[in-house]
Amino acid sequence: MIYVLIIVLCIITYLSYTFCGRDYFAPTTASALTFVFSALSTVYIMVITNDFHIFLWETIWIYISAIAVSVLIGILVHHIFLKIDLSNRAQVDDSCSPISTPASLLILFLIVVTILWQIWEMRRIAGGGNGFFEIMRKFERLHRYTTDEAAEYPFLLNQLVATVNTIFFIVLFNLIRFYSTLTAPQKIVNYLASALCVVSGYLTGGRRSVFNVFLGAIVIYHLLRIQKHSGYKKYNLHTIAKLALCVVLLLFVFSATKGLVGRTSNVSIIDNIAGYYTGPQLILFDKYLQSPPLPSSLFGKESFYDLLQSLKKFGISGIPAYINHLEFRQVVDNISSNVYSVFRRYHYDFGTAGVLVLHGIASLIISVIYEYVKKTRHNRSIIILSMIYNTFFFAFFSTSFYSIFAMSCLKRIVLAILLYELFIRKRIRLKFRRTAYALSPIPIRQESHTIDS
Repeated sequence: MIYVLIIVLCIITYLSYTFCGRDYFAPTTASALTFVFSALSTVYIMVITNDFHIFLWETIWIYISAIAVSVLIGILVHHIFLKIDLSNRAQVDDSCSPISTPASLLILFLIVVTILWQIWEMRRIAGGGNGFFEIMRKFERLHRYTTDEAAEYPFLLNQLVATVNTIFFIVLFNLIRFYSTLTAPQKIVNYLASALCVVSGYLTGGRRSVFNVFLGAIVIYHLLRIQKHSGYKKYNLHTIAKLALCVVLLLFVFSATKGLVGRTSNVSIIDNIAGYYTGPQLILFDKYLQSPPLPSSLFGKESFYDLLQSLKKFGISGIPAYINHLEFRQVVDNISSNVYSVFRRYHYDFGTAGVLVLHGIASLIISVIYEYVKKTRHNRSIIILSMIYNTFFFAFFSTSFYSIFAMSCLKRIVLAILLYELFIRKRIRLKFRRTAYALSPIPIRQESHTIDS
């Protein structure tokens, strides 16, 4: 049955690619492609362990129907936008310039202060240990798997960490957008700021936030390319190979740095990625359907976790505190993992119909945003889309799309707009000297080379 699923998903992905403008980055196309990759990883796990799982037809049906509905919505949205004239809004903002040197130094100072405070709090929560890796393991366990407020970062530090993560997007946008015009010292400062943002992300006890930003950088590159050419142009094989290499490199770094966040494993990088992240979710979802946990009386407990937590913080909801780490189940011999599949959360809260409806709504929203940004090509829209794109791209692995409606995400989006206006568009000027630092607007460089069609 797994092979039937893979064949059908490949057909669905091809149809999505063909009818969504031959654009790999169209959200429903990219998401369908990741589901294919996940299913192939599942086969890889079963082959290397010689443990072939027998799937329920219900599992296969839910996967096929939900992804097919998602792709159909993506195709419809794409063709509707082909008929919508947004030329009056497609004015590229040329009144922007690279982050100034004084602003870059201010950013570096803020990041360093945040990192030092994170290290201080990490040692407080973990209580010390024999070496960094032991402290990190203790901190990761206490900080990420408890509702104890003593194991949390202070409120102000949490805001600083979120600010640094947002700054990461701005710095990478600055690097990609102005790379050809940046001086060598400016590039070095931007690379240093990016490296320090990675350190801050890892000190939270997880790697996913850092991985999400680098995925966002690839999306920024793609959308700036559309901006430069005044529309989407099909990628040639050389560029596709480079983008694929970037993804492979990100996966390699993600696995190779697991010890930095307290994770230990002696398996190879490929086995680590396939066995614990990309491959288990299909098997785990099937086992969830075979033996589901007791239902909850809390509406949308799994699907709307971030939104519910925001309501709780503002006193609108009196729900008890709970953590969102799902149950462990055995994948195959010697491999166990959380049931993080997107469909598991939707199904737990609302059943099979809920899977189709919620995944369909998510597909509609992200497709509309993507097509709008492709046509308008505004810098701010590009940054915002890069910040939320991962929530749908990683649907094969976890549910986080509806977190974009939580207060924490909305605050980061507002902050990103302010930082863009402050550091790049310079609508708000910081007077480091008597006169404000300003650069001449840098237009998008037009290139004459031909793009393969």
